[in-house]
Amino acid sequence: MKRIVCRIVMVLVLGVCGVSFAAPLSVVGWNIESGGADPTALAPQIESVLKSVDLVGLCEVQGLEAASLLRGAAERANGAAYSVVVGTSGGADKLAVIYNVRKLRWVRTRELFEAGQLWPRRPLAVDFLMKDDGGSDLKLSFVVNHLHRGNATRRVEQARLLKEWVSSQPKDVNIIAVGDYNFDWDLPDGASRDKGFDVLVASDGVRWVKPEKLIKTQCSPRYNSVLDFVFLGQHAKMWDGRAQIYFPDPNYCTSSSVYSDHRPVGAVLDAR
Repeated sequence: MKRIVCRIVMVLVLGVCGVSFAAPLSVVGWNIESGGADPTALAPQIESVLKSVDLVGLCEVQGLEAASLLRGAAERANGAAYSVVVGTSGGADKLAVIYNVRKLRWVRTRELFEAGQLWPRRPLAVDFLMKDDGGSDLKLSFVVNHLHRGNATRRVEQARLLKEWVSSQPKDVNIIAVGDYNFDWDLPDGASRDKGFDVLVASDGVRWVKPEKLIKTQCSPRYNSVLDFVFLGQHAKMWDGRAQIYFPDPNYCTSSSVYSDHRPVGAVLDAR
């Protein structure tokens, strides 16, 4: 009887000890405003933000050359190798992903939906495998979005299609979606917000990793709202996460056009 009890105890202990958790995954989304911002001027800001960051989703990137400059800033900040993926749509306002190649193994790149009036910038989805502490692979799908600004009807339709896409993905995939959604979640409590936000988070949609301290993410004095978000979908909705909006100092919003007029938004996620 003692042997049986001992074996049961050992099985339980090994079972508990065998539960493995991945190291925290750090992500950032940032609209860098290709209309006037200079990637060379932005590089020091990028370096200050991207220390220990594994995944970066960028909106309004001029092209591969600009994205490569920012990838170099990430490498300098971390002393590690990073790679970059740039979307093909959006003209001079492309989407891009920068990622830590030591931690993440690229699997494939997808641009979602058909290009056209509804999607001048097609969502950029990059799939990765990430090793957890036990040697297993966590499936990640990192999606960068930049939704319509001037057309609320199209923006709501984009949110609906994104929600449907998230819901259609395998349940074991961890979806992380960052970007400039233009949802105008008005401060302090979102009492006024774009309908697209409610569409995207409804039912089987996504969960917002809400920063503890909310400040406006776009510098224009016309708005006092959050436009940039980190969302989690499918299995990742069960993760714990801590989000923040960078550069809270009002002096960040400079009149110089060589800098972005958006604040980056990041999150540290307990991937498991």
